[in-house]
Amino acid sequence: MDSIAHDEDVNVSVHETYDAVMSQKNNKACGMDEISAEHLKFSSKKLFPLLALCFNAFVVHGILPDSLLAVILVPILKDKAGKINNRDNYRPIALASVLSKVLEKIILNKIELFLLTSENQFGFKSQHGPDMCIFALKEILDLYNRHNSTIFMCFIDASKAFDRVNHDKLFHKLHNRGVPGSIVRILSFWYTHQLMYVRWGNCVSAPFKISNGIRQGSILSPLLFNVYMDDLSNWLQQCGTGCVVGGTIINHLMYADDLVIFSPCSAGLQQLLRTCSNYGQEYDIQYNALKSNIMIVRTKEDQKLVLPDFFLSGVVLRICTAVKYLGHYITDDLTDDMDINRQRRLVYAQANMLLRKFRMCSVPVKVALFKAFCTPLYTAHLWRQYRQSTLQKLKVAYNDGMRLLLRMPRWTSASQLFIGVGVSTFHAVLRSLMYRFMGRLCVSTNNIILLLIDISRSSVRCKSKMWTHWRCSLMAIQ
Repeated sequence: MDSIAHDEDVNVSVHETYDAVMSQKNNKACGMDEISAEHLKFSSKKLFPLLALCFNAFVVHGILPDSLLAVILVPILKDKAGKINNRDNYRPIALASVLSKVLEKIILNKIELFLLTSENQFGFKSQHGPDMCIFALKEILDLYNRHNSTIFMCFIDASKAFDRVNHDKLFHKLHNRGVPGSIVRILSFWYTHQLMYVRWGNCVSAPFKISNGIRQGSILSPLLFNVYMDDLSNWLQQCGTGCVVGGTIINHLMYADDLVIFSPCSAGLQQLLRTCSNYGQEYDIQYNALKSNIMIVRTKEDQKLVLPDFFLSGVVLRICTAVKYLGHYITDDLTDDMDINRQRRLVYAQANMLLRKFRMCSVPVKVALFKAFCTPLYTAHLWRQYRQSTLQKLKVAYNDGMRLLLRMPRWTSASQLFIGVGVSTFHAVLRSLMYRFMGRLCVSTNNIILLLIDISRSSVRCKSKMWTHWRCSLMAIQ
């Protein structure tokens, strides 16, 4: 890695170009140049040496043509029931040139080792996911709760964090990590001269430039954002306060810009909040105090504890009893009924949508749609403490969705119906999710996950209520 870091002549080979082209996905929208991935994949093999020659010239001279710099932004309505004239009700979809994605793929392969970030960051990493981050948080909370210790948490919301990345500070971080100077230079040119267009219907706006934020539609952008936020993780770890698991201090978890900090004492949490405020001031990160919430998992002895005010960037934060973190509800009593009800409402909404739009389709099509929209029960494998009546209501919603879609009466046997069409029953879906997630945990390379499941380094697994629940559920016959 050191030899690459000090080598300013980064060469792009024909083989690298070929692999990068073949890694592009088909049936994707084109950029301003109207070149699709299929154009490159099914072209003559003579194209790849020419592309490699062009890419080498781009890297050597540190410049890019306008066709690679152009990105089309297509506004997509978030809430159809909301106001269509409200700009906050739109999110942009970025359409970048396929050639720019090929070049970024090549650059990523060359500097991937320089973009490694803290184990506390779960976002944009292979073999990671939001459910693993939620699992780590719930296991730490359960561990401290079983040891009769209160935990103070703050779920911090950063306002448009991706759009507030300071380019100069980002490139300075890349330089300090040893990224080759030629690559830093071409990325600097890319971000400085990128051209943005807005497409509304058949109309395209005049080009404009953006002076901050990571590049839209870029495969490098998520990793560059992780690098930009990685020092915050280091600052938090250096505070020396937080929860101790297996002799290791863990005081925060991150999934991209979704940050949760926690400590067993109120003074420790305030220290972590000050660290976040200081980092935000230095790196142009603005926190939304109205959407940042304090939650306290108390013991019985601390129920009447008088709490101080918690400040983030000088604003007092509100204390709540439930927070939706990464799409999963976490409550101060560590129950999962609220999140199960969230999933029940979603199942009914998805089933009604399928019934409204696809009621005239054939049975195989309806079954395929039901599998795609109703069987992915998000974070259902992380439900452990709940009332059986709450889970039963979700099961009823799941069964009713299939009956309505197939126009079967309510008294039709759900088990026979699911077996007849080849769809897993509700409890079979739950067991499958548990089994697959346990397999992902056992092969995980994340040190925090390993710390939570390794019996030799920590006794968490053998006493964990989550693991006990999984084992009992997988052995039970529903």
